[in-house]
Amino acid sequence: MSAPLVWVLPDGRPGNASQCLGVAEALGLPYQVKKLGYTWAVVLDNRLRGATLIGIDAATRATLTPPWPDLLITAGRRAAPVARYVKKQSGGRTFLVQLMHPTHHEREFDLIAVPHHDRRPPAGNILTITGAPHHVTPAKLTAAAETWRERLAGIPGPRLAVMIGGAFGRKPLPVALALEMVRQVSATANRLGGGIFLTTSRRTPADVVAALPNAITCPAYCHFWTPEAENPYFGFLALSDATVITGDSVSMLCEATVTERPVYILSPPGLARRRQALLQDRLIELGHARHFETLSEGTLPPGPYQPLNAAHDIAAAIRKRL
Repeated sequence: MSAPLVWVLPDGRPGNASQCLGVAEALGLPYQVKKLGYTWAVVLDNRLRGATLIGIDAATRATLTPPWPDLLITAGRRAAPVARYVKKQSGGRTFLVQLMHPTHHEREFDLIAVPHHDRRPPAGNILTITGAPHHVTPAKLTAAAETWRERLAGIPGPRLAVMIGGAFGRKPLPVALALEMVRQVSATANRLGGGIFLTTSRRTPADVVAALPNAITCPAYCHFWTPEAENPYFGFLALSDATVITGDSVSMLCEATVTERPVYILSPPGLARRRQALLQDRLIELGHARHFETLSEGTLPPGPYQPLNAAHDIAAAIRKRL
């Protein structure tokens, strides 16, 4: 029997693409990525777009042709009508997996994976997960460690990987708050006799990036994210003794648990929104993370810690239903 035909249909946002790829890789099946390009009409409500290609550009339309997939994995509101269109064209045969709630027509999706912190009511086709799926794996971290080991060797241990998020929606990360957080981590690294690996993200505002070096007072290897630069993110995860992540980043919090080493949440008042705060509480409740204050007052606890992998949970649910 031939393997099922699998399409991955991310909505264009990097975080959503990462979630889709994580689930596809966890399934272990060959898959095709169908990148979506949009027109102005993508801003229309999904009730108006229906099961159509309204809002999808001509180049993308040319790629959405038979044979239709047996399984389609998608994420985000903008891609949901396209997924429904594909299922309609297949005569209802395509099994639709939606990551995050599609906002409308949820009954037309065979499986919807929603995070616990979204507080969605239960339904037969809804799978509640903790955090967000991702495609960080132990094998990828092992490979990254070999790539980055020599370049990061000059930073003494214990090493704290510091991941700085940034703007979320319309709420920017204030410069003063970012500087204070990095000063706190630097002071903790000095107290422990170690150093930090620091990276910004694509969401980090430019004024924050420019100011951060002024707040670092310990041995450090810094990476300020750009689309072109080689990214040491996986190397930082692989070679650090603990990870410190700003509380605005759902994806980085979940990815860091794969290391099975301590994960600390740096989230002063006013940084995280309600949904993010609910996730932080959930991670701490389940033992996947701790408040940064527990590190600033103590020492690194021994591991290993239980990793969090929503992608594997979703993949298992797909296999069970498909």
